[in-house]
Parts: sequence; structure tokens; C-alpha cells
Amino acid sequence: VINTKASNNEFLADGEVRKALSYAFDYETAIDTAWNGYASRYAGAIPNGMPYFDTQNNGVPYYNYDLAQAEQILDAAGYTKTSEFDDVLYRFNGTTIRIFYNAGNSEREMMAMMFRTALDEIGILSSIIAEGWPQLLHRMYTTDDWDLMFIGWGPDYNDPDDYIFPFIASSDVNGDTYNTGYKNETVDEKLLEGKYSADPAVRAAAYKTAYDIYIQEPPFIFIQQRQYIRPWRDWVQNYSYN
Repeated sequence: VINTKASNNEFLADGEVRKALSYAFDYETAIDTAWNGYASRYAGAIPNGMPYFDTQNNGVPYYNYDLAQAEQILDAAGYTKTSEFDDVLYRFNGTTIRIFYNAGNSEREMMAMMFRTALDEIGILSSIIAEGWPQLLHRMYTTDDWDLMFIGWGPDYNDPDDYIFPFIASSDVNGDTYNTGYKNETVDEKLLEGKYSADPAVRAAAYKTAYDIYIQEPPFIFIQQRQYIRPWRDWVQNYSYN
């Protein structure tokens, strides 16, 4: 999750910076190491298995790990390496991006460490901060004092609105569950259209339009969709995990 509020970090408020960060995360290595392979790439706010998943770039993740592309975007946006620290040049006037995760979560700790290494390679100072779950949620919901935060979401009902609206819609329309501050009026309009229409074609078109906009200025780095293991005895019959 990325805090897009300029009141917190003027650089993360720029959608081009958030695009670059999306190219700076090593998704496949994270899945192979932090998740031992039991996860799959996540294309956008709507998870695989829910209706309209394929409205997101046909279900194919838009971003892949590409540090050269990340640097190119940052340079083109004017965020060049100008600040020297320990004989190394950094971007953003040496501003440190803080990466938060809930203490004790080994997967998120590993991903945070990986991400910090990649950010350093492209000239971005960063730090990793672990906090207890109550403190982390308090920080997210009641303050703007955070930059990036590893967090997850589970389904409440089998409809994409359960994911895309709280993730991407702005607080103006009662979205933005993660307090990112992201707002795009066209995206809000399309997500409301998708929420209230009963026409599958209308919903699909609305979610595709919304995706095509927000993925270019992403308030999230969409990493992985977890795969669960459910063992049971061979004498258990007629069971199907949902």
C-alpha cells in the first residue's frame, strides 16, 4: 500500500514515482522465497477467481521487475540522483521512504528486505520498520505518517466490488479503506457504476476503464495472491474447499 498524500511525502504523491516503484519490486523472487512458490502474480485489485478479473489487462500483471525501466521513469520525471550520501548519489533530495510491516510476519519482513535492496540500486533511500498489529493499524487509519506498508485482504463475498472499491475508490465516495489518499474522479465514477449496475457488460466496461487509469498511477504495488494448502484424510468424502 502506498501513501499518496502529498502532506506525507511529495514524491509518492506523483503517479510516475509509484509506477517506478511498481517496476522495482521483484515479484517472482518474492513468490519463490517469501511464499515458497505457494502464490501467484496479482494483476490488479480484483483477484483471480472473481468475476471481471480479466478486465485487468486480460488478467496479466501490468508491471514486472525491471530496474532499468524504473530508473528511466524516475529520470524522465525529473527525479535524478542529486544527493550524495556516503559517496553514493540518491534521488528525492535524500528523502528516506519508510517501509512498514507487522512485526512477526516473516513473509512481509523478507519482502521488505528485498524491496529495500532494489530501491537502493536505483538510488532511493529506504528504511524498514516493524510494528505490532494494533500500532500498524493505528498508524494507517489515524495518521498520514507512513510511506509504504505491506498488508493483505481477504474476501467477504464473491464480487469484485469487495476488493476494487475499498482499494481504489476515494474516501469521497466511502472507499479508500487503506487510507492511501488516492483519488481520481473518473475512476470513482466508474467504480460506482460497477457497484450499482446489474448489467454484466456495463460492469465489465466500467472496471476495465477504471483499471486502465489507476494502473498508470497505482496507489498499490500488486504483489501476489496466496495459495492455501488444505490437507485431509483419504476417508473424507464429498468435500470441496471453497
